[in-house]
Amino acid sequence: MVLGEFAVLCEDARTGAAKQPDNTVAPNPESQLCTISDARPEAEAFARDQVDRYPTMRCLVFDHDGRAGQPVLAVVRPEFAPRGEMGPAFRRWVGGTCLIAGLACGAWEIAHDYSTIWAGTLAIRLLPIAAIFLGAELVLWAQPKWRGKWFR
Repeated sequence: MVLGEFAVLCEDARTGAAKQPDNTVAPNPESQLCTISDARPEAEAFARDQVDRYPTMRCLVFDHDGRAGQPVLAVVRPEFAPRGEMGPAFRRWVGGTCLIAGLACGAWEIAHDYSTIWAGTLAIRLLPIAAIFLGAELVLWAQPKWRGKWFR
């Protein structure tokens, strides 16, 4: 594919199995057909038409990099949308809550001259969880900014 072209790949929304544009199962994943468009709106319209025509289909729109990169767009009906993924809001809320609770428990332990073991134990358990969640969020937030500076 050349710069400016977009490919639409179809798959089963329930299983992820490769499908052809006519909703037949591909003989094997390597022989899956894709539809190539010269413009992104044209590819998006084709993907939406396919999902409207075949409700159990998911269409992935890729740019000229193809499967080497992430899809530009994933068209799927709401009932087949992926659920249960850990999004940024979850990481921020859980990480922030664990950080505040861990710091509060640690401060309680220090203020009481380390006489209450439970507060220190909770702080030791909560602060690493906060560091993991907030650290992951920081890396995911900063990664696009690093790409131009340190990585080519």
